[in-house]
Amino acid sequence: MTTLEGLLNGTGITASIREDWNDNSPDWGHDKLHYRVKVRYQGRSMSLWYYQGLGITRNPRPVDVIECLLSDSSMAYDSLDEYISEFGLEIKSVADFRTYEKQHKQLISQNKRFTHLIGNPELIERMREVI
Repeated sequence: MTTLEGLLNGTGITASIREDWNDNSPDWGHDKLHYRVKVRYQGRSMSLWYYQGLGITRNPRPVDVIECLLSDSSMAYDSLDEYISEFGLEIKSVADFRTYEKQHKQLISQNKRFTHLIGNPELIERMREVI
């Protein structure tokens, strides 16, 4: 049986990960460990922040980051309303709305960058099948 880690090793997708701190992290990220990640594939790269709960005692691995990106990119939140509804978010103020709007835009951007990085919809689908 193929694993995501085995598939990544076979394709040459790599990631460098270092612990860092993002002063601009979302509210939910303040009590998490912050990592700066650079994912590389076929001469292309993308950088991103990766957050991990304090209960996870090991450092993140490239397969953890890719699995997260695959999961995020499988969600098609075409509208801000869909995003808010899916996550059960409550808008109590204009500030809440602006925060959710920013998070939605970041997710859409991240998904586009990940799709461009891989550049092969069939490979993305194959990776999704093994997680």
